[in-house]
Order: sequence, then C-alpha cells, then structure tokens
Amino acid sequence: MVDRPFSDRLMWGARWGTYYLLALGAWVLLLYLLRGPAPFDRLGVTLWSVLAVYLASGLSAGPIVGAMLPLVRWRLGAVITGILAALPVGAAAAMAVVEEAPWSRAHTFVTSMISLFGGSLGGLVFRHLFYAEPES
Repeated sequence: MVDRPFSDRLMWGARWGTYYLLALGAWVLLLYLLRGPAPFDRLGVTLWSVLAVYLASGLSAGPIVGAMLPLVRWRLGAVITGILAALPVGAAAAMAVVEEAPWSRAHTFVTSMISLFGGSLGGLVFRHLFYAEPES
C-alpha cells in the first residue's frame, strides 16, 4: 500500500477510519443498551457526543494516516503520523468533554495531550501492526 498512488492511500485510510468508527460506535451503542446513560453521565458526555467524536475522528484521522503512509516505514515517521492523525481526534474529544465555549486553553490542553501521547503511541503501534520490517 505504501507504494500506491496518493489517492489510493487516501481511500485506504478513509476505509480503515470508517471501520474504526463503526466498531467503536457499535461498542458504545452496546454499552448504552446494556447500562443506559449512567456511564456517559459520570464522564459528563452524552451518547451522541461520543458518537460524534468517533465519526469526526474516523473520517479525519483515517485519510491523514493514508496520506502519510510512506513515512510509517521509519519510527519517527510513525510518531509524526500518529500525532498529526490524533490532532482531529483530540480536538473532537476536547469539544465533547470541555464545557467551555468557545475554544479555550482547556481545549488546547486536552487536544495537545491526546495528540502527543496517544498519537505517538498509536503511530508506533500502527507501524508495528501494519508495516512489516524488511528481513535482513
């Protein structure tokens, strides 16, 4: 996939982003059906805000990963890819959990932490799962 044209990589990323949003959305709906709104109320979110985060995240992060796929062959490239893909994820999550409006320092903090820590780790895990090291 790394050597494919840019448009193919974008579509690949969008497809995988859609798979993730559908899987996580199904999980959240199941949780809501089994436990009701209590787990969401405890976190100060609603079912719909969580589903919106997954939708925005899958549709934005997937194509970013697809576009940057050639960089994933290197660890640093995987980390950078993860951080950039996690930016819209972090922003969507920040808007769901931080009640202040408009955008505040709290939003920026949540977005930064999710992007830096979650994105770095996610990029390395993605590299480990999807990028085969060339054999020596």
